[in-house]
Amino acid sequence: MTNMGLRFTVKGADFSEKAVNYVPPVGEGLEYLNFFGGADKLGRNLAPGKPSGQVVGSPAFTANSMTPLQMLNYIQTGVPHTDEMTFMVVAKGPTDDVNSHLISNFWSSRVGGVGNTVGASVMTMPVGPSDDGIGREALAWSAWDGVSSTSLQITTNMPPHPVAEMKAIAATISKANRVGEIFNKTAGLSVKGAPLPDGTTTDLGGEFRIGSAYLSVSGAQPSEILFVAIWSRVLSEAEIDVMYQAAKGYYAIRGVAI
Repeated sequence: MTNMGLRFTVKGADFSEKAVNYVPPVGEGLEYLNFFGGADKLGRNLAPGKPSGQVVGSPAFTANSMTPLQMLNYIQTGVPHTDEMTFMVVAKGPTDDVNSHLISNFWSSRVGGVGNTVGASVMTMPVGPSDDGIGREALAWSAWDGVSSTSLQITTNMPPHPVAEMKAIAATISKANRVGEIFNKTAGLSVKGAPLPDGTTTDLGGEFRIGSAYLSVSGAQPSEILFVAIWSRVLSEAEIDVMYQAAKGYYAIRGVAI
């Protein structure tokens, strides 16, 4: 006998409060997923079968978001850095056009080598004149040749747009494809970076943090973070769009446009 599974969708209903039997739209390779909001939701992980995150310090929170503070108040996800990854985050950047780490393991200990690594970070960065409020989304990662590392950075700075706007960002890194890519799904922007240099591999670091790197970065400011998801594989553009549309619908019910 074959058991048939049923999924019920109730328009306008909000089951995130209890998150019982949550079925993510793209579940293969999912390591971490959370819709933030409220103290009791800071440490949860809605990825089926995966451990909860660790709340470090006391991140500020609202009904739909949390605001970290680098090196003091953030989420330690427990998600390891692998050769193939996809990151997705819904966030509103700081008012000033400064660096803001959304998902990062920057300056964590290198896996399989000595020292510290750039690792991988999804972040916002300034562009153009300082204090003009215009910025970009960035994917910062690095290549390792066994002796030294090469920092790689991809940004979505054309056309320029305000940092302090709500946006959905996705990014992928791949050893197999030897390339990284970043998407601003809200603005419809995407940029693919230069390939990993010949003779190098991904420079792997420690577990990822939400809202902080492993080193205090001068001038960096926190973002308001609503949603984070991390996969240990590269999602297709179609899968990324499925996740974006699901998050967009979720927040539309709550009056938040992404």
